[in-house]
Amino acid sequence: MKHLTALALVALGLKSAHAAHGVDFSTSLSVDTLACLHNNGMEFAIPRAWCSFGGMDWNGPSNVNNARAAGIPYVDIYMFPCKGKSAADQVNTLINNMGGSNYGMIWLDIESNPSDNCEWSGDINSNCAFLDELVRTVRGRGKVPGIYSSRHMWTEIFGSPDNCAWFSDVPLWYAHYDGEDNYNDWVSFGGWGRPAMKQYQGTSYLCGAGVDYSFW
Repeated sequence: MKHLTALALVALGLKSAHAAHGVDFSTSLSVDTLACLHNNGMEFAIPRAWCSFGGMDWNGPSNVNNARAAGIPYVDIYMFPCKGKSAADQVNTLINNMGGSNYGMIWLDIESNPSDNCEWSGDINSNCAFLDELVRTVRGRGKVPGIYSSRHMWTEIFGSPDNCAWFSDVPLWYAHYDGEDNYNDWVSFGGWGRPAMKQYQGTSYLCGAGVDYSFW
């Protein structure tokens, strides 16, 4: 447990609630830009580390290091997996290339995939088994998995908001762009009784960077 970040502990319900705001992003950000984000109240950062085509985002390692150097206390990464490739191979390649343990959780981005040969299939059971393999492989490598999705995307991929309800013990980061940093909009899906985090605003600009806003 000593290797978990405070964000991971909050997501797992092991730490008293403390409202915090943060950003996720998919471009290369400098230490100065991340320091500006931190000075503007961002307490966590979640850079992309795996792209939708099923390969590394090579900005991931440097973004993690830059966020740490900027003084942001909680730094996780997110992975946009490709259904057309092995779930285990993708997770292992990601972790092998990230190196060290300078980041906390790995958030699995479960939404429609625009990349060729990476789309979710029409086989609900296959889709659910793929997600299960992602989660199991992350855990097998000693990292903490989280799932990023929305009720709409979950229904699209798994056929119903009630399907594939195997992951209630995995922290959920859900997306609903209502601009409200609260959970008043929460409607259960995927077996989760409560979320760990909410992405409440899509692409925005702060300190010259394109970011999405979340809170926990």
